[in-house]
Order: sequence, then structure tokens, then C-alpha cells
Amino acid sequence: MSIGRTAASALLSSALLAMACNEGPRPTPTGASGISSPGPLGGVSEPTGFIDLSREAYSLPSGIACQDRSIWVSNYVNGGNGPGARIIYRYDLETGRSTGSIPSPSDWTTCLGFDGTALLAIDYTDSVRLFRLSPETGAVLSSFAIPWSGSYSGIAWDGAHFFVADYVVTGDGPSTRISEYSASGEPSGVIYARSGSWNSGSTPGVLGTIRGLTYRDGALWALVSPGSAGAPYRLLSLSVEGAELSSAELSGSAGRDLNYLGWNGTFWTIELLPMSIADFAQGKRLVPFQQ
Repeated sequence: MSIGRTAASALLSSALLAMACNEGPRPTPTGASGISSPGPLGGVSEPTGFIDLSREAYSLPSGIACQDRSIWVSNYVNGGNGPGARIIYRYDLETGRSTGSIPSPSDWTTCLGFDGTALLAIDYTDSVRLFRLSPETGAVLSSFAIPWSGSYSGIAWDGAHFFVADYVVTGDGPSTRISEYSASGEPSGVIYARSGSWNSGSTPGVLGTIRGLTYRDGALWALVSPGSAGAPYRLLSLSVEGAELSSAELSGSAGRDLNYLGWNGTFWTIELLPMSIADFAQGKRLVPFQQ
């Protein structure tokens, strides 16, 4: 679901536009850590709860970043065509409640990360840039250009380098990749790539794409989508050089719509829920799971 402009327009026109902001009092969350209890949602082990994103006016939640006991979620407004504002929301991981927001660089902000000081975000405008933003004000601290791609799905920082996950379609077919950049934004090249093909029509494809990326304990961690119908998502661990270290299936994840990845002692991802026939709204929530 990590998207560029063209894909975003198609998704939004199919009814991701129906969220309205609810500024009324929020009910007191229940369940572990004050977060609503989801029941058996799946994951490497059972999650402890979820955070409902439907209370805020999202066009499309597009990126997550963990900062201490907060988690940030960006709103991809699709050039102003979707609901909600050009905003990055902050949620408290103890209560599950929204605790504020900062402005994002444009209507095309997607993917988030955190480098210990600044929020990281990828922004589509006339070109593509990776921004470092103040988590207090949203002010741009620095930025650098990155190559145009079909879709970006995650940013990670290992203390010395940025890593950006994307997928691109060329004449040879689709490829899901991780590229490395120095702290100053100099490209170091692609450290990881897997190529495949998608079959036409309703037949599922055979290429599982990276849907999220984060850094934990000396390794990169990627959320990988199913390569075929009925298969689960996978959590893939990689060295910062791109070598595969381990892979685990996320039980109960088959048939779901999971996007982006963050970690703060627990992994977090965004789940888009099936659309409501009554009002064409699509549910949105943050789902935790353990590895």
C-alpha cells in the first residue's frame, strides 16, 4: 500500500476519502497499557492491543515512527484531494490517544522514521526528498534528494546511515529494494533487492514486496507482503550490508492489509480494515506485535 502519486489517486478515488474528524471526547481505552483490546489479531505472538486511527481525519495513514513512548503517523493528503490536513499526528503509546500534531512538508508526505533527534519523512513534490523534521514544530532541519521510484515503504536509521525501502517496476518487472545513504545524503547504492513478477488479472503475483522498514538491535527489519493469495506476511531481519539473517511468518496475517513498520520494544504496523458498505469508510488502526 506504500504509494506514489498515481497509485494514491486510484486508491483514494475508491473510497479512502470518507473519514471525518471526530473532535469529541474519546472513550477511555481498555485492555493492556490502556490500548483497546483487539482480540487475536495475529503476529509472531499475540499483540497486546491496537490504537484506533479513525478518530482523526486521515486521507491515508502513510508511515509510522516511534519516539520513546510516542508513535507518529503521517497523513498522505494526495495533493489536497483527500480529507484531513497536511499533518503528522502523535499518539501516546500508554493511552492510545492522540496527543498533538505537527505540519508535514506537503500533501505528498509518506514514510516516517526517527534518527534520535528528528523525524524522517519522504516527500513527493516536483521531486522526491528525504526530510529531517523537528518533532516539536515540524520545521525542516535538513533534506536531500533521493531518486524517483514507483513507491516508498519505509525509512530506517542505524546511527550512521539512512536506509530507504521501495519498489520499482522496470522493463524487467518489479523489484523490491533497500537503498543506503550517508548521513549527508550521499547515495551508497542498493544493499538488498528481490525481483519477481506479478501475474495479470485476478491471479495473485509471486513477488512479496517490502511494506515497512525499521532498525533494531544492529539489524534492519522489514515487513514483507505475501507473494501469493492466502499466504501470511513475513518479518525479515537483514544486516546493514543487506544479508538476510532470519525470517518469521506473522501468524494470522493472511488476507490483511498491513503497511509500514516501527519498533520501540514492540513492533507496530498500520492495518487498513475492510471498507464499510454503509458509509464507504475504511477503518485504520495501529497494531502491535512481538517478535
